[in-house]
Amino acid sequence: MRKIHYRHKYFECKNASVWLVTDIKCRLYNTNQYVNLNKYSEGKIIKDISYKYAIINFGEEKIFKINKKYLLINLSDIMQKEVIYSISNAKSALYNINGNNIPEVTGMILYPEMNNSTKIKVPLMYRTAEKLFRAENDFLKQGLTIKIYDTYRPYTITKYLYEKTLKIADKYSEFLNKEINGFEYSQKWFLAENYSSHNYGVAIDMTLVDLKNNEELKMQTNMHNLSVYSVIEYNNENSNKLAKIMKKNEFSPLKSEWWHFQDNSAKITPMDFFVK
Repeated sequence: MRKIHYRHKYFECKNASVWLVTDIKCRLYNTNQYVNLNKYSEGKIIKDISYKYAIINFGEEKIFKINKKYLLINLSDIMQKEVIYSISNAKSALYNINGNNIPEVTGMILYPEMNNSTKIKVPLMYRTAEKLFRAENDFLKQGLTIKIYDTYRPYTITKYLYEKTLKIADKYSEFLNKEINGFEYSQKWFLAENYSSHNYGVAIDMTLVDLKNNEELKMQTNMHNLSVYSVIEYNNENSNKLAKIMKKNEFSPLKSEWWHFQDNSAKITPMDFFVK
């Protein structure tokens, strides 16, 4: 696929929050002094200077030029105007099995730290955020905007979701176990037993909203409905519209979820921290 290079004349990154996804040794900006920065350190963007680098302030006059591939960025700091944020796991988890509640999951607050924040936190890998911005511009041309239900997810929550759902999966086997075009559909299609692309900060659970009436487009199922009908083989016209633009902007769909798109090229490392 052709590589697209992005310039930040399109949106303002200054003062956006970022988090390092790995330990890194960096040279203080405009000096010869090197400093070790720890994984999950939080900073603020001073300036986006190129496709590859941004100038980041980590406080106490610690300013560095950092490769953007090592950074999560708070999406709500850079995409504010039309984008709608409804991070359900920070308010009331929507997960259900074919409309049936999952005990200790459905309606629960899974990200309490984000829920208590004065400003919504929507972490996404920096390079992935750039691609999403381009996709949003494409949707706006059609009178649509994106509504985001989830991005980065701590590994602890991935494990929790899998274990809680596994306990009742047999009860709903008629909904979870089915063969589709030669593939055996099961719980593992939806919820990762190990690392999910959400743990890497490269995945987005999203839908589309019509700007004329401010209503979500009708998809084949509701968001986070763990059902065979959420599989992309059952995509309706609106689901296909969403998928077409996301794939154009280098996102890959997930076979089991019409709402899920991921940027595999931006994967660095899985993470397990709760953004505050």
